[in-house]
Amino acid sequence: MLQGMRNQIAALVVFINGFVVMGVELTASRVVAPYLGTTTVVWSSLIGVILAGLGVGYYVGGLVADRVRRKKILALAAGGASAYLLLIPRAKDSVLGLLSAHLPYGAGAIGASMVLLFVPATLMGAVTTYTIRLRAEKVETTGSVHGRLYGISTLGSLLGVAVTSFYLVPVYTTGTIFILFAVLMGLVALLALGVRATD
Repeated sequence: MLQGMRNQIAALVVFINGFVVMGVELTASRVVAPYLGTTTVVWSSLIGVILAGLGVGYYVGGLVADRVRRKKILALAAGGASAYLLLIPRAKDSVLGLLSAHLPYGAGAIGASMVLLFVPATLMGAVTTYTIRLRAEKVETTGSVHGRLYGISTLGSLLGVAVTSFYLVPVYTTGTIFILFAVLMGLVALLALGVRATD
């Protein structure tokens, strides 16, 4: 029973994390739009930085998890992402104003995306990999654990796309949406403490 509960908590962690990743990416387009517009260059910068952050997070999260398997580290990564997301609505005008005024258009788009999104994307990437490593306790079941949790994370991302695009962005301010995402990642940090019973 305890094992099943841990599996459910891990699934919930990666599901919410996947939801927030895509929600942040879509909402960020509205954050930068007043300064940089919504051109292909802007979208490419946002998507590229998110993917780069996730890639770094997957890699670093995997390295750390192979050396130190502690659920507190998972909670710290999720909590760090939560805290950073809270800062974005406060810092966005200063960051975007400065970069758009002093950098060429393309460089400004990439720079703004890096400053606003790279850190939380990296932390959320680490959350996924670290959760999978904590749950992959036997070599014989590593593939199925990876597949199941990545599949659940992808379902979360799909829901994040739908909810953010069709409901959150049309109805709420970007500040409110980022607060919601920060709260969700705070919930992930709390749930992370139940991913594995022994630490």
